[in-house]
Amino acid sequence: MPLTGIRCCAPKYAKSDIPHVVTKEQCLDCAASRTNTCEFTYEILNLMYGEVQDREDRISTTTLTSKCLRSEFLKRAEGYTESPRRLWPSFRGTQFHQQLEKAARPGSVAEARFHIDDFMGMGPLSGSPDLLDVEEGILYDYKTNKENPRFAYPWGDHSQQVNVNRYLVDHADWVEWQGKTYDPEQFRPKDWQALVLVYIDTNGPKPLEVTRSEDVSTKDGKGRKKVRVPDIWGDEHAQQWIAERYAAVKEAFVGGRLPEIPPEFQGWEHPLCGFCPKKHECIEDFYRENPVRTEKTYQIRRPA
Repeated sequence: MPLTGIRCCAPKYAKSDIPHVVTKEQCLDCAASRTNTCEFTYEILNLMYGEVQDREDRISTTTLTSKCLRSEFLKRAEGYTESPRRLWPSFRGTQFHQQLEKAARPGSVAEARFHIDDFMGMGPLSGSPDLLDVEEGILYDYKTNKENPRFAYPWGDHSQQVNVNRYLVDHADWVEWQGKTYDPEQFRPKDWQALVLVYIDTNGPKPLEVTRSEDVSTKDGKGRKKVRVPDIWGDEHAQQWIAERYAAVKEAFVGGRLPEIPPEFQGWEHPLCGFCPKKHECIEDFYRENPVRTEKTYQIRRPA
């Protein structure tokens, strides 16, 4: 299900424990009056709500690499409400990606969607790399964020995402790009060189290649040394990784089974839990399914 309501962020509701929920139409009408007390103009809100996607039952790279499948399931199964402030980061990223399409280097393809009709007999799978330089064999994914990583390597789930997208590029049955469908062969690099995450904060971009450490001989052949090399998964590795996660996603989205809380999210103290619009439903479902489990055992804090 899609976004079903808007949590008003007017100052008079800021300290309320119970969100004031309105429809998108009511929110826009308020902003159109030019008397709204929140910081969002009608034009920004109208653009923002137009970009919110209803993915329905589609299984994509984003779904497979989700940090919390339980949250993704609850949002799709029940719908969700959200405040414009929480929608803003995603909207800002979407606007950047749309500009990227207009500025792509000749020989590169931005925002094409690669489709596999039936992945290993499990069902359809698709993914949309941000930018694919076909001539150079480089796949880019752009991430707008509050602060770029301080370390010299991408986040693990982002590395997984670009590796899954590489597999999709090489094995797609068809490609959807700019409203048309294409044979995938013209979108496939002859030789892969790199997978790159480009993180962007207010200070600018920080490109980080997906690499791994490898032990190699020194030039004189008398010793060994560690070097960083591109970490591009082989097809067998990619298929195994995708299959494991596809099975879990299918069990939830098709079978209707509520996924377990990931270990690192138990207790609902993970930073992302604070941004999840289904947090309270997640807590309620947990206690409904586990009435005999104690808070001490699971280090759970009940909401006030």
